Order: sequence, then structure tokens, then C-alpha cells
Amino acid sequence: MLMVTLPKQLEKQFQQMAQTIYPQGHSENVLIEAIELWLEIKRKEQTEIERCLNNQTFEIMQAELNKKYHGKWIAIAHGKLVWVGDTLEELSNIAPSAYHRLIMQIGQTYPEKVELGWQTTFI
Repeated sequence: MLMVTLPKQLEKQFQQMAQTIYPQGHSENVLIEAIELWLEIKRKEQTEIERCLNNQTFEIMQAELNKKYHGKWIAIAHGKLVWVGDTLEELSNIAPSAYHRLIMQIGQTYPEKVELGWQTTFI
């Protein structure tokens, strides 16, 4: 069980808003929503941090990866090369604690921007 003492002004604002949204007195729902929102924000922040780190690691290692592993699949997580394999199917449960993983086949080129859509003509 989590017990927290809120600053008086924050508690007052919380109670007012909770009563507005949940007049039946279910203020615990507000706390649950707040914690879920906070966790989602922190997950997104951590994912962005790891994405930047993994991309940096790839840029630094790119020449070495092309020499050693051309045509192989790789995975970078937590800013480290964590897996090399011949097929993508071999990739399983790599870096389960990572929020972001960079997975690619070395030597393949990928478009930087892809447009999805279609044109329609009405008669």
C-alpha cells in the first residue's frame, strides 16, 4: 500500500477537482488516472532517451557493422549491440527490459520518408 502526504494546497485542489468529476466520492479513481498518466509520460520519455542512444550507437558502429556483419540482422538496445543473427526469426526475447530496440539488416537501405496513401478520382 502506498501512503502519501500531499501539500495542503495540492490536496485542496485535488479534492475540489475530484468532487467535480466523481461526485460520489471515488477520489481514488483520480489518483489511479494520475498515476497511469504519469507512468505513460515516463515510458515515452525513457523510450525517446533509448531511441536517441541506440541511433547514436548505430551511427558510431555503422562502418564496423558493415564490415563484420553485412547481410546479417542486428539488434541494438541500451546503447549496445545485443544480438546478431542470420534471420529475423532468430530474434526472440532480446533485451526484454528495453523500451526501444533498433533492429535492422546490415547493408539494406531504408527510405527515410515513406508516404502512404492513394489518389482517388471522382467522376
